[in-house]
Amino acid sequence: MNKPGYSQHLLAVEVLLRRATNGDDEVLRSITARLAGKDENDGNAFFSYLAGKSREEVLKQTLERCPSPDNLPTPPLIQWQWERDTPDKAWQHSSYWDCIFMAELLGV
Repeated sequence: MNKPGYSQHLLAVEVLLRRATNGDDEVLRSITARLAGKDENDGNAFFSYLAGKSREEVLKQTLERCPSPDNLPTPPLIQWQWERDTPDKAWQHSSYWDCIFMAELLGV
């Protein structure tokens, strides 16, 4: 599987687009299960969403890492956290767009 971080994110985006255009299949489910199951991706709400984890779990992961009045990011606000592996802690510099993206996927 691709290296942690951006290359895995590109694979996940490809899965999202393939599902939108061609529907789901066993190969795509296998890819997303592997992405969501990797330790370095623990807490990556986008990968969890693609892997079909419960809406509650994905929402929990999103809220844990997205800015709130009690959890404001530190400038510069330049990161898209779903493309970074967990040790990078990119959510500490969230651009907010990553969180808006997840809110749109979840329909909130």
